[in-house]
Amino acid sequence: MAHQPWTHSLVTLMAATPLLVIGALGLTSDPRAPMAPGRQSTEGVSRTRLSEQLAEREIELDQRREAQTLLQEFIRGQMARHYWGGFSPSLADLGLTVPRRLDTRVDRDLLTTTLRVLPRRGSEAYLVGIERRGGQLTSWSCRGRKDQIGSRRQTGCPEGWTLLDVQ
Repeated sequence: MAHQPWTHSLVTLMAATPLLVIGALGLTSDPRAPMAPGRQSTEGVSRTRLSEQLAEREIELDQRREAQTLLQEFIRGQMARHYWGGFSPSLADLGLTVPRRLDTRVDRDLLTTTLRVLPRRGSEAYLVGIERRGGQLTSWSCRGRKDQIGSRRQTGCPEGWTLLDVQ
């Protein structure tokens, strides 16, 4: 019975020793050191590329948020303006300012008005339209690729574009 605590202590010590060594190595080694020779130079390039991609993605998300906010404000402004006598010919007439990162174009006639929003960076574009149908105003909005938007006036979302719920 006296030998059992000693053997139990020996087994515990043998199990704990590798964990102690691994922990000590983890605390003393450089966390950025390459695991394989020659990998350090490619890892630096990969980190730089990843940082650039993340920065670009962040810019695109900011542009998306700005564009969708502009779409919402355009819908509300044009609906209010139509109530008072017709669609507005410009964003300035609605009291809207366009963020520097976005290019816009407003088209209108007696029954419809559309807004194109083209962010300067990235491949996305946005369209929103308000139409008078049978005495009621309806709106639609969508997002898609810049190269799929035509130069002529749009009367709806191009095929393959994603409908947005920005009202």
